[in-house]
Amino acid sequence: MGEDDSIAGAMAKGEITERHARFLSALSPDDRELVCLRLVLPLRMNANTTRDAATMLDEISRRDGKTIAEIISQPPLSEILSAKSPAKERRENFMAVLRRLRFPEFSKIEDEFNVIANRIRADGGVTVTAPRFFEGDRIAFNLNVKSADELARLLERLRLAIDSGDAARLFALMRGES
Repeated sequence: MGEDDSIAGAMAKGEITERHARFLSALSPDDRELVCLRLVLPLRMNANTTRDAATMLDEISRRDGKTIAEIISQPPLSEILSAKSPAKERRENFMAVLRRLRFPEFSKIEDEFNVIANRIRADGGVTVTAPRFFEGDRIAFNLNVKSADELARLLERLRLAIDSGDAARLFALMRGES
Protein backbone atom coordinates (compact mmCIF):
# COMPACT_ATOMS: atom_id res chain seq x y z
CA MET A 1 0.00 0.00 0.00
CA GLY A 2 1.48 3.37 -0.99
CA GLU A 3 1.59 6.33 1.30
CA ASP A 4 -1.86 7.83 1.80
CA ASP A 5 -3.63 4.82 0.21
CA SER A 6 -5.57 4.17 3.41
CA ILE A 7 -6.64 7.81 3.59
CA ALA A 8 -7.75 7.88 -0.04
CA GLY A 9 -9.53 4.55 0.41
CA ALA A 10 -11.26 5.69 3.58
CA MET A 11 -12.41 8.87 1.82
CA ALA A 12 -13.70 6.86 -1.14
CA LYS A 13 -15.70 4.65 1.24
CA GLY A 14 -17.04 7.67 3.11
CA GLU A 15 -15.31 6.63 6.34
CA ILE A 16 -13.52 9.96 6.63
CA THR A 17 -14.01 13.39 5.12
CA GLU A 18 -11.73 15.88 3.42
CA ARG A 19 -11.47 17.66 6.78
CA HIS A 20 -10.05 14.47 8.32
CA ALA A 21 -7.52 14.24 5.49
CA ARG A 22 -6.57 17.90 5.85
CA PHE A 23 -5.91 17.48 9.58
CA LEU A 24 -3.92 14.30 8.95
CA SER A 25 -1.87 16.04 6.26
CA ALA A 26 -0.07 18.05 8.97
CA LEU A 27 1.71 14.81 9.92
CA SER A 28 4.47 13.04 8.03
CA PRO A 29 3.21 10.53 5.43
CA ASP A 30 4.06 7.56 7.67
CA ASP A 31 2.43 9.16 10.71
CA ARG A 32 -0.73 10.16 8.85
CA GLU A 33 -1.18 6.57 7.64
CA LEU A 34 -0.55 5.22 11.13
CA VAL A 35 -2.95 7.65 12.78
CA CYS A 36 -5.61 6.96 10.18
CA LEU A 37 -5.33 3.17 10.42
CA ARG A 38 -4.73 2.81 14.17
CA LEU A 39 -6.86 5.65 15.54
CA VAL A 40 -9.22 7.47 13.22
CA LEU A 41 -10.84 4.47 11.57
CA PRO A 42 -11.02 1.98 14.49
CA LEU A 43 -12.05 4.64 17.03
CA ARG A 44 -14.44 6.31 14.56
CA MET A 45 -13.02 9.75 15.24
CA ASN A 46 -14.84 12.77 13.91
CA ALA A 47 -12.80 15.44 12.13
CA ASN A 48 -12.35 17.65 15.20
CA THR A 49 -11.15 14.75 17.34
CA THR A 50 -8.81 13.74 14.51
CA ARG A 51 -7.36 17.27 14.52
CA ASP A 52 -6.91 17.22 18.30
CA ALA A 53 -5.33 13.76 18.33
CA ALA A 54 -2.96 14.54 15.45
CA THR A 55 -1.91 17.84 17.03
CA MET A 56 -1.33 16.40 20.50
CA LEU A 57 0.53 13.35 19.18
CA ASP A 58 2.77 15.56 17.06
CA GLU A 59 3.47 17.87 20.01
CA ILE A 60 4.24 14.97 22.37
CA SER A 61 6.47 13.42 19.71
CA ARG A 62 8.49 16.59 19.28
CA ARG A 63 8.66 17.31 23.03
CA ASP A 64 9.66 13.79 24.07
CA GLY A 65 11.75 12.82 21.04
CA LYS A 66 9.61 9.77 20.33
CA THR A 67 7.80 8.70 17.20
CA ILE A 68 4.04 8.70 17.14
CA ALA A 69 4.24 4.92 16.66
CA GLU A 70 6.22 4.64 19.91
CA ILE A 71 3.78 6.86 21.78
CA ILE A 72 0.67 4.90 20.85
CA SER A 73 2.35 1.51 21.25
CA GLN A 74 3.19 2.08 24.92
CA PRO A 75 0.84 1.78 27.89
CA PRO A 76 -1.58 3.24 28.72
CA LEU A 77 -2.48 4.22 25.13
CA SER A 78 -1.69 0.76 23.74
CA GLU A 79 -3.93 -0.84 26.37
CA ILE A 80 -6.81 1.45 25.44
CA LEU A 81 -6.41 0.69 21.75
CA SER A 82 -6.35 -3.08 22.34
CA ALA A 83 -9.32 -3.10 24.73
CA LYS A 84 -12.45 -4.93 23.68
CA SER A 85 -14.73 -2.04 24.69
CA PRO A 86 -16.89 -0.12 22.19
CA ALA A 87 -15.17 2.40 19.90
CA LYS A 88 -16.79 5.37 21.64
CA GLU A 89 -15.45 4.31 25.05
CA ARG A 90 -11.96 3.61 23.68
CA ARG A 91 -11.98 6.96 21.83
CA GLU A 92 -12.98 8.90 24.95
CA ASN A 93 -10.42 7.07 27.10
CA PHE A 94 -7.71 7.51 24.49
CA MET A 95 -8.32 11.25 24.17
CA ALA A 96 -8.46 11.74 27.95
CA VAL A 97 -5.14 9.97 28.46
CA LEU A 98 -3.61 11.74 25.46
CA ARG A 99 -4.58 15.13 26.96
CA ARG A 100 -2.98 14.11 30.26
CA LEU A 101 0.21 13.11 28.44
CA ARG A 102 0.27 16.34 26.44
CA PHE A 103 -0.58 18.65 29.35
CA PRO A 104 0.81 17.03 32.52
CA GLU A 105 0.99 20.25 34.58
CA PHE A 106 -2.54 21.25 33.64
CA SER A 107 -3.71 17.74 34.55
CA LYS A 108 -2.18 18.03 38.02
CA ILE A 109 -3.98 21.34 38.63
CA GLU A 110 -7.23 19.92 37.27
CA ASP A 111 -6.93 16.82 39.47
CA GLU A 112 -6.30 18.85 42.62
CA PHE A 113 -9.18 21.20 41.78
CA ASN A 114 -11.52 18.24 41.27
CA VAL A 115 -10.52 16.58 44.56
CA ILE A 116 -11.35 19.75 46.48
CA ALA A 117 -14.50 20.47 44.44
CA ASN A 118 -15.74 16.92 45.07
CA ARG A 119 -15.16 17.36 48.79
CA ILE A 120 -17.28 20.51 48.73
CA ARG A 121 -19.96 18.84 46.60
CA ALA A 122 -20.09 15.96 49.09
CA ASP A 123 -23.73 14.89 49.29
CA GLY A 124 -24.96 17.03 46.42
CA GLY A 125 -26.73 20.33 46.10
CA VAL A 126 -23.50 22.24 45.38
CA THR A 127 -21.58 22.37 42.12
CA VAL A 128 -18.16 23.93 41.86
CA THR A 129 -17.00 24.79 38.36
CA ALA A 130 -13.80 26.35 37.06
CA PRO A 131 -13.75 28.16 33.75
CA ARG A 132 -12.61 26.07 30.80
CA PHE A 133 -8.84 25.49 30.91
CA PHE A 134 -8.80 27.46 34.18
CA GLU A 135 -8.73 30.69 32.20
CA GLY A 136 -10.04 33.56 34.23
CA ASP A 137 -10.27 34.32 37.90
CA ARG A 138 -13.77 33.22 38.83
CA ILE A 139 -15.15 29.96 40.15
CA ALA A 140 -18.87 29.19 39.93
CA PHE A 141 -20.51 27.87 43.08
CA ASN A 142 -24.05 26.81 42.26
CA LEU A 143 -26.55 25.84 44.96
CA ASN A 144 -29.61 23.77 44.17
CA VAL A 145 -32.04 23.66 47.09
CA LYS A 146 -35.72 23.16 47.76
CA SER A 147 -35.99 24.47 51.32
CA ALA A 148 -34.51 27.01 53.69
CA ASP A 149 -33.11 24.18 55.85
CA GLU A 150 -31.35 22.66 52.86
CA LEU A 151 -29.93 26.08 51.98
CA ALA A 152 -28.62 26.45 55.53
CA ARG A 153 -26.88 23.03 55.30
CA LEU A 154 -25.25 23.93 52.00
CA LEU A 155 -24.13 27.32 53.26
CA GLU A 156 -22.60 25.59 56.28
CA ARG A 157 -20.74 23.24 53.92
CA LEU A 158 -19.39 26.29 52.08
CA ARG A 159 -18.41 27.90 55.39
CA LEU A 160 -16.48 24.73 56.27
CA ALA A 161 -14.73 24.89 52.88
CA ILE A 162 -13.65 28.45 53.66
CA ASP A 163 -12.55 27.65 57.22
CA SER A 164 -10.60 24.53 56.16
CA GLY A 165 -8.72 26.42 53.46
CA ASP A 166 -10.29 24.42 50.62
CA ALA A 167 -11.90 27.51 49.06
CA ALA A 168 -8.65 29.48 49.27
CA ARG A 169 -6.80 26.57 47.63
CA LEU A 170 -9.28 26.55 44.73
CA PHE A 171 -8.61 30.24 44.11
CA ALA A 172 -4.85 29.69 44.43
CA LEU A 173 -5.08 27.02 41.73
CA MET A 174 -6.93 29.49 39.52
CA ARG A 175 -4.04 31.96 39.96
CA GLY A 176 -1.55 29.28 38.98
CA GLU A 177 -0.05 28.93 42.44
CA SER A 178 1.31 25.50 43.26
